[in-house]
Amino acid sequence: MEARQNFDDAPHEARFGFLMTPGDLLERANGYVRHPNTAIGRYVAEGLRSYLSDEKVAPEEHRRRLELYRGALSSALRTSRPLVAIDPGMMMKIHGTGDISVLPLITPLPFSESHPGYAASMNLLLDEGGLSREEAQKLFGDSESAAIEISTFLANPLDTPVFSSVVGPIGEDWEKARETADGQERFWQWRRTRHLPAFAPLPSGARRAMVRGWFTARLMDQIEESNAGPAGAKQLRIEIPGAPEKAEFPTPLLTPRPASSDVMAAVIESVPLALLTTARADSYRSAYARLVRLGSVDVTGQDTYVSVNAELGWWLRSGSPLEGRYEHAVERLERWLKNYREVFEPPAVSDPRDGFRRPLAWELRADTESVLLELADAIRRAHGEDVSDADAFA
Repeated sequence: MEARQNFDDAPHEARFGFLMTPGDLLERANGYVRHPNTAIGRYVAEGLRSYLSDEKVAPEEHRRRLELYRGALSSALRTSRPLVAIDPGMMMKIHGTGDISVLPLITPLPFSESHPGYAASMNLLLDEGGLSREEAQKLFGDSESAAIEISTFLANPLDTPVFSSVVGPIGEDWEKARETADGQERFWQWRRTRHLPAFAPLPSGARRAMVRGWFTARLMDQIEESNAGPAGAKQLRIEIPGAPEKAEFPTPLLTPRPASSDVMAAVIESVPLALLTTARADSYRSAYARLVRLGSVDVTGQDTYVSVNAELGWWLRSGSPLEGRYEHAVERLERWLKNYREVFEPPAVSDPRDGFRRPLAWELRADTESVLLELADAIRRAHGEDVSDADAFA
């Protein structure tokens, strides 16, 4: 085949090329589909406002399009809800309400009030979106859009025990594991990566109040300790005034057989078990709440302890025998502090790797020392002594 621009030109060989690679085909297909002058291009580029308009479309087709839109919007509203199951009963216990409020965030809907899509959208936003009419009206705009984006959030922060889809499966695993010594050890093996102050799901003030409450309860002999838990695990109960029976701490603890000096730290470590939805969780929460109350002063709250707790003060003033009661309480605190400081001292080791092993109580050494000092100082002040220098006790 010959090719020439003019008849007078010398002939040239004609060459034809075909762009047939996958990339070439995709590029041509995209250009065709998106071309504004093709039927498919106009169809793909059509926005929701135009697609749902009743102009230039048969009534039957228009009804079909509105029905498709309603189904898609309804499905989007449902599937955009937070992917968690919430226990209304636990909501009532913790937050005082069983209502679960969600906040949908929706990009503007491209419909004016006279557009057929307005009524279809408004009804769904009111019935399934949980919005008031005033809130829903703010979501409509005049700009064209090919899609609507929906994200839904919980309207208020909720505590962990409320989410049954989170704590439920963990609680079921724990209920199975707690019955045997092997199950107890395997459940908690390599699960904790941070020291107790950072690990325990507690504000620092609440954690210190629990530590303070533990020693207060020990002073008043209100904690019952035994090895009656499953497979001989440690079992701890605490007296609650007016309650028919003692409240039980998690049994077994996450460290099921702690050394005597580690028991208090093991109790703090096991706070997450009180967040699970198990049959005994209410008792666990009551036990921890009791510690917080015993470790707090009504005037100053949880963070400071300038005077003895009201219940401890009553016990000091009215217990039997009354003589030497204040002194005996301080002596016990002194003895406990001395014993804990011996536990906190790093042992002499021949293998450097052993130097990283510390007892559980060591992780709460700062809380333990300061709390024991606070309690002793408060008891001395209650007894009429003016002790302003904590070093006199140290």
